[in-house]
Amino acid sequence: MKPRLLASDLRDAFDGSFAVARDPAEELEDVLAIRVGDSPHAIRMGEIASLFADRAVTSLPSRRPDLIGLVGFRGAFVPVFDLARLLGHAPSGAALRWMVVVAGGAFALAFEGFEQHLRVSRAAIVPYAGAGATPSHVREVVHTGGQLRPLIDITSLIETITRPLGET
Repeated sequence: MKPRLLASDLRDAFDGSFAVARDPAEELEDVLAIRVGDSPHAIRMGEIASLFADRAVTSLPSRRPDLIGLVGFRGAFVPVFDLARLLGHAPSGAALRWMVVVAGGAFALAFEGFEQHLRVSRAAIVPYAGAGATPSHVREVVHTGGQLRPLIDITSLIETITRPLGET
């Protein structure tokens, strides 16, 4: 005869599962794997509000070479910036089909390619340790399937975008 499970036993087991200590190295983080030009990059999912493809952007004259124009999202107009230019890459000439709206919805970032959603161990995200100065807007890299992806620092981009032109 099978042992009888009581609802109280199931409840206690469920509640107890939250009390189990977890190794911080095993914590997972969600990132988007993207392409900026021909370069692989990543963005933390927690720093973006949404991902869109093939949205019509209305051009806008500006002294800012990284400002592409405006796009409508959910009843609001949002400025769209070329992520490659913000990162210091030369324009690739490829269509900027994809864009993410940053958390808070202040602006959108356009880029060439969306590859996939990744759930990585927090231990797979390490400080950038390249030769020379840290690349603009990259403080960490993500190890994904034998490849290193620079992890774009959205906070740093926000500071650059909101800084008046000519100010360093």
